[in-house]
Amino acid sequence: MKNRKEDLQLALAGKVNERHRFQLEFLLADLEQCASQIANLDQRIAQYLKPHEEVVTRLDEVPGIDRTSAAMIVAEIGVEVKAWEDAGRLASWSCLCPGNSISAGKRLSGRTRRGNRWLRRGFCQTAWAATRKKGSYFKAQFWRIATAVQISRSQWVLDRLIY
Repeated sequence: MKNRKEDLQLALAGKVNERHRFQLEFLLADLEQCASQIANLDQRIAQYLKPHEEVVTRLDEVPGIDRTSAAMIVAEIGVEVKAWEDAGRLASWSCLCPGNSISAGKRLSGRTRRGNRWLRRGFCQTAWAATRKKGSYFKAQFWRIATAVQISRSQWVLDRLIY
C-alpha cells in the first residue's frame, strides 16, 4: 500500500466527496477507539492472569487451546478443579453432555441443556481447533469416532430399507 499511494489517490479522485471523507474520518476514529479499548482489556486480563500464569501456560500446551481459550477456562472454571471428580462431571456441569432419554429401546431425545454460554462456546471452539491440528491425537480420535458413527448411521438406514 505504501508504494501505491498515488494509485489510490487517483482511484479515489472524483468519487469521494466531503460527506464521504467525514464518514470515513468518523469510522476511523471509532475504529481507533475500539482498538484502544481492546488493548486496555487485554492488559487488564493479563493483569488478572498473572497469579495463574503456570496454569495458563499448561493449558496453552494442549492442542486447540490458545491463551485466549485458557484465559476463558480459568475465568469460568477457576484453577482448582477438585470440585469435579472427573472430566465427565465437568462436561456435565458445563452442559456439554447429550441427554439420554430412552424408552423401550428407542432413543427419544439427545438434546443438551443450556449451560454457561461462554464456557460452552469456548469448549466447542477449542474442540474444533483440536480436530484440525496436524498430527494431533484429538484429530485422529475425532475421525475414528466420526467414521464409526457415520458407518453405524448408514448401516441403520440400510437395515430400515431392507426390512
